[in-house]
Amino acid sequence: MAYPEKFRRKLLAVMEKEELTIEEGAKRFDVGTASVSRWKLNPKPTFTRNRPDIPHLSKAIFDLKCSPLKFTKRVDYKNLQQLQLGSSRLNSRNG
Repeated sequence: MAYPEKFRRKLLAVMEKEELTIEEGAKRFDVGTASVSRWKLNPKPTFTRNRPDIPHLSKAIFDLKCSPLKFTKRVDYKNLQQLQLGSSRLNSRNG
């Protein structure tokens, strides 16, 4: 949730009137110092993210939600024995 522009401008006006630092203004209004620094440059809320869109990641997440079994791997205990993990170790987990 973004803070409304009216709140941002009020904070900046109080800071200017009372000659508060960014840290003091942030503490008084219970917001982060990075937010106050950004608002000093531009108090209008932006509704975009600062990160680039990663289309292949979005598609992977969509695929995972639609067919989660496609991304799971079944464990074949006979293959594990062939990989010399030891049948006694496998039997102790299954028993």
